[in-house]
Amino acid sequence: MKAEDFGDLANEADEQTLKQMKEQVQREMEAFTKARLKFTGEINMYEKFIKNLIKQEMSKQSSLRGKSQVLIDPTQQRRKKDLQDQIEKSMGEMVADVKSIQLLITKHQHCEIPSYSAMSIKLKQQDENRMISQ
Repeated sequence: MKAEDFGDLANEADEQTLKQMKEQVQREMEAFTKARLKFTGEINMYEKFIKNLIKQEMSKQSSLRGKSQVLIDPTQQRRKKDLQDQIEKSMGEMVADVKSIQLLITKHQHCEIPSYSAMSIKLKQQDENRMISQ
């Protein structure tokens, strides 16, 4: 064989090797693309799962917040406080009324107010006097 024949064989071998390397790179690129797509799909799936989980937790939290607002509703607390204030005010007015009545009673105790028994005795005497006079 001549040296030229070896050169042609080397060129053919280089072309063959280059072709094999291109095919191998192509297969690896396809495998990488498939793996990347699979990975991206899994990431998207996990993102959806996490978003749904967050939504569920947020809805639970808002429902619990709603329930707690029912328990600790500022408007109800305000109404309760207003009612307590009204009750205290009316109690204060009642106490003032009782004190004024007591004051009136003590003022009038010094006056001569006939008692029930004294009035009944007086009425009986008047009835007896009428009967006698008739």
